[in-house]
Amino acid sequence: MPRYRYEVAPRAEALGGGYQLRLFDGDDEVGGGVFPADRHAEPHKGVTWFNALPEHERARWLKEANSARPVDAWGAYLQMLALDEAKSEGALWVLMRK
Repeated sequence: MPRYRYEVAPRAEALGGGYQLRLFDGDDEVGGGVFPADRHAEPHKGVTWFNALPEHERARWLKEANSARPVDAWGAYLQMLALDEAKSEGALWVLMRK
């Protein structure tokens, strides 16, 4: 097992959704962070985002959300951003220790 590593796990929507990052030195958890993706926190941003998308991108995010509701497409987009941010932060943390 590598000395420095990270784990990313989904968070419950009731807690704001998104992902939790955990940082490890060996078996010891030494830090982490939370990357929320609450689609209900700023609904006006979701509407603006969805309305600005070209039709094919709207279709893509509705399919990703498995829904016909723009709020669910916004949630899928926020989840993707949160996951990317958590993984990037974890990878950078590991890289800085090599």
